[in-house]
Amino acid sequence: MLEPKNVIKAPEGEGCPRCGGYVYAAEQMLARGRSWHRGCFKCNACTKRLDSVNCCEGPDKEIYCKAKLFPQSATRGASDLKDTVTDKEAERCRVKE
Repeated sequence: MLEPKNVIKAPEGEGCPRCGGYVYAAEQMLARGRSWHRGCFKCNACTKRLDSVNCCEGPDKEIYCKAKLFPQSATRGASDLKDTVTDKEAERCRVKE
């Protein structure tokens, strides 16, 4: 599990979804309606650091990079996650170019 060192635990459901610690404004990243630590804001499959452009919400309430959810659009790699993503979820993750 990806966990920042010396994290102060927040009450259940109020902290970072990945480590459970308090998230302060200076380190806050938003996804799935929750605040994440910048260090915890990584793909659940490959641990690649995410940002607002390459972050996708998976069907399992985790965050992933687009390469893991949509390997057909990535330059390399494959994932079994693509079979679990519905068309509606896939549309939500697509970035308008």
